[in-house]
Amino acid sequence: MKLTSIKRIPIEYIQSILKIDPNSPSGLTWIPKEGISRSIKSWNSKHANKKAGNKHISIQKCLSWKIGFRYLKKYVSFKFANIIFL
Repeated sequence: MKLTSIKRIPIEYIQSILKIDPNSPSGLTWIPKEGISRSIKSWNSKHANKKAGNKHISIQKCLSWKIGFRYLKKYVSFKFANIIFL
């Protein structure tokens, strides 16, 4: 069975905003957004080609990386392992 989404978000969308980067501490970086609006330029200057996500330490003291973003006006969050698995 081929996986095509995670939490109903298509793989294609995730691949359009994130890329695997072995040089990033988290393993993922943000892909620059296209456009000329002020908000896109601001987002690109802060996030494009930079580490995506944050470290998360669970109650059991387990370290993982998590990421959150908006999709169809809803905020969603994931563990990095799930995204990299896809």
